[in-house]
Amino acid sequence: MKELIHEIRGLIRTARQAVVHSVDLIQVLTNFEIGRRIVEHEQNRGRSGRSMAMPY
Repeated sequence: MKELIHEIRGLIRTARQAVVHSVDLIQVLTNFEIGRRIVEHEQNRGRSGRSMAMPY
């Protein structure tokens, strides 16, 4: 019985590590895409002479 519990704990630990890795990868890819879109947006605005500065 102890061996079964040890195996189950190992499976759960491995699954948790896989989830953490997947979430980290998704977060990195999301942040990269956000940055890419901001740069693209700024480059397009620069061509029209407008800035992102908010008029307060």
